[in-house]
Amino acid sequence: MKCQVSLLYKNKIIKKEKGEVLFKKNALSGIVIFNMACVLSRLHLNNYEGYQISLDLLPDYDIDKVKELIKIDPSLKHIFIFQLSNYLNTFNNIAQTIKDLRFDVKSLFDFKFSQVTSGGVSLKSITPSLNLKNDSNLYLSGEM
Repeated sequence: MKCQVSLLYKNKIIKKEKGEVLFKKNALSGIVIFNMACVLSRLHLNNYEGYQISLDLLPDYDIDKVKELIKIDPSLKHIFIFQLSNYLNTFNNIAQTIKDLRFDVKSLFDFKFSQVTSGGVSLKSITPSLNLKNDSNLYLSGEM
């Protein structure tokens, strides 16, 4: 589902991006979530307490328009997929939840399950010709 995704730390936005989010049985996925995980991985944290992912499930609508949509379709089944509409209907303030559905970050998946990793060679150590500044005979290629 296309969402506005925010990575929060103690309710302060660290990164915000629009993109597709996949809902897995035990996690969130999708390119935008990978990008948020990349930010987290670079922090080298042992504990993710205070970190959350916030999803705005209808980023093109303000809260009043969301409330209107809910009046038209209280079940939400014409707005969201069945499982998501059922989940959203468990909340008291559905409109606010649609605009700010939060998940606590518990951990990142282990390396063996990785689809994206961070690290590599600093761009400061590469020349415009893609060779290393400290070894002109070594060139880099691939995803950079």
